[in-house]
Amino acid sequence: MAATTINAVLIRAGFNHERLFRAHGARGTFSTWAYEQGFTPLAVERQLAHVEKNRVSRAYNKAEFLPERQRMMQDWGDYLQNIGS
Repeated sequence: MAATTINAVLIRAGFNHERLFRAHGARGTFSTWAYEQGFTPLAVERQLAHVEKNRVSRAYNKAEFLPERQRMMQDWGDYLQNIGS
């Protein structure tokens, strides 16, 4: 899904009426949070759908880090629920 689609949804939902918050900013916020929580860099980057820049590593390493990514997303959801409480 394109960032412009997500940005349009934010605006239509009234969340982003001042257009100060963008999808890319949300990704940056998540990335910073995940690194600060101690999740492994490869798991964080996979969660953000980033690919390995090194072609050889990318060809051989097909790990998805699913258990850690599941934990990461549960923790992220819990965090988001608690910041308004």
